[in-house]
Amino acid sequence: MCRARTLAVVSIVLAIQLESSADPVGRADISPGNLLLYTNHLELLRDQGRPNERSFDLMFDCANLSLVSITNMISELREPAFVRLVSQEGGAQKPVNFRENFCLETDYFWVEFFLDQKVNDPATQEKFEKRVRFYINGRFSGHTTNFLYQAVQESKLTNISVPFGFPLALKTEQWVPSTWTNMFFTNTHWTVIDGSFAWVYSNGNYFEKRDSKEYAPEFKVQFESARKQALEVLKAKNIEPIDSDAPLNVEIQRVLKTKYHIDWQTPEELHGFQY
Repeated sequence: MCRARTLAVVSIVLAIQLESSADPVGRADISPGNLLLYTNHLELLRDQGRPNERSFDLMFDCANLSLVSITNMISELREPAFVRLVSQEGGAQKPVNFRENFCLETDYFWVEFFLDQKVNDPATQEKFEKRVRFYINGRFSGHTTNFLYQAVQESKLTNISVPFGFPLALKTEQWVPSTWTNMFFTNTHWTVIDGSFAWVYSNGNYFEKRDSKEYAPEFKVQFESARKQALEVLKAKNIEPIDSDAPLNVEIQRVLKTKYHIDWQTPEELHGFQY
């Protein structure tokens, strides 16, 4: 629920006219549709007419998120394909009926979901909430809708084969779809490439996020050359990149930009650190 605290609260009432909503699986992304944004100061307008309905809140840190990314997210949550994805258990069962309200506080993005009284199974509500949270977190971290749709669909299956050596934790805890083709194993790390980013996992646990350009075959020679030149620069400055890769990454970034005109984000930048 959106609560008026000591911080200034700006509530958002949204009117969305969505385009036709085909199932987005197989598409690069979901069209955000046409969104009209209205603001209502201090109080979120909400329907008071359903005393028997269940509700729960999801809260996300939006300090580093743009309003555009949030409004695009809202349009995706109202796609019929998304409603089916997060609520349907399979077979001929009907999707869970739900409504949602949204609001912004100074540092947080709130979503309040209302599920009608037919959702009287706590396990069903828990699964619904987990899927919605996973999807929103995934989108804000940079995953594409294709990846997240496959991940949520596989989370509903009880018997699924996984690639040889694929850690069970990647499936059960990280929800990495075993059918995702753009991933590979190196030493003790699984790298999952999805759009602009690559997620690196060690022993089934999240390790770091990287710019996917460094794994692109068309840039392989440029990255190898940039790394070699960067090491020479650090050696001339008597800097040994042993305890931290940050100095090396900054030099690699500089060479890629100045010599090869490649814009590459360092892992430090992607995790909010500056060197």
